[in-house]
Amino acid sequence: MTIGIDDCLAPSYFVSYSRRQEAIARMLKEAIAEDARATWFDRDSILVGDAWFEEIRTGIAGADEVVLVLSEDSLASEAVAKEVELARAGGKLIRPIAVTPLSRERSLHISTIHFLDVSDALDDPDLLRVRLRAHFGAMDGDDREDVRLKLFATRSVWPPFTEALVSPAGRDDAQDYASRLVRLAEPYKPASPIRLNAGLAMCMAGQWREGVAQLTAYAEEANNFAGWYFLALHALRREPVASVSLDGIKLASRAIGKALRLGDNPLALLTAAVIETGGSNLGPVNLERRMAAMAAALGEEKDPPSEYLRAFWCLKPSLRVLGRYEEPVRNLVRELMA
Repeated sequence: MTIGIDDCLAPSYFVSYSRRQEAIARMLKEAIAEDARATWFDRDSILVGDAWFEEIRTGIAGADEVVLVLSEDSLASEAVAKEVELARAGGKLIRPIAVTPLSRERSLHISTIHFLDVSDALDDPDLLRVRLRAHFGAMDGDDREDVRLKLFATRSVWPPFTEALVSPAGRDDAQDYASRLVRLAEPYKPASPIRLNAGLAMCMAGQWREGVAQLTAYAEEANNFAGWYFLALHALRREPVASVSLDGIKLASRAIGKALRLGDNPLALLTAAVIETGGSNLGPVNLERRMAAMAAALGEEKDPPSEYLRAFWCLKPSLRVLGRYEEPVRNLVRELMA
């Protein structure tokens, strides 16, 4: 099975609603769950004997976004207001979705947030899913630029890698992305994609030790392909693989092994070939096997060209260990970026 990096990076949601709209809220939760890493819904997540408010606090803390089911009842609900307050205090994105016509939309301090009205689609589950996927773009916050960055960084690899970002002229931009993402990621749990992005941004800014620490925490917690692959790639720290410390090679080998157990990917197979041939001395037979698997996986490629450029940036000092495969790999990157 060939896996793409973005296949692993879906946001998690906390669903906030008034009990009077429970059936509608559950319908929304099920529609959202199709494209989510996880959804927190009180009826499913709070067990008998749990301290319900602490569970809600934990659920919001662990979510990337809060889906606020808007109705006249939720606008009047003290419990919903408290959940919104917790979401704001935790710096979480708030996604208001109106399920009834509203006359009090300025309640709950949401007057500055654009909301999606799906009240006319509740009788058609297929239409509801289409509407959610097409228009699920409501964003919360006063700093629109930071909100937009947070929105992208909780669901994909952001910003896309470019050589300009890591060139001498672009170092200020790289430092800016790193500092902003680290700040924005602070309220989020280690398994959130925004934590992955913070680690990647730090590595692009040259903060290797801190960046790899972020990537390690994300990989251990999320345990997905993207986390392990990026950890293996950046553990090499843009050094010739033969110069990487023994601890670095052990970390990279462990991470790439875990990544490939979760699915084939041409970028991960290339990284494995470099680590195994140049760092672990597993010999030319293993190199041949990895390169053959990479060629097969390229037929089902899912990752954007920017990820090949990122891999090339990290692996460039080590590509000579590929022998006769070095030039084809370089040509592949040139073709993708043409």
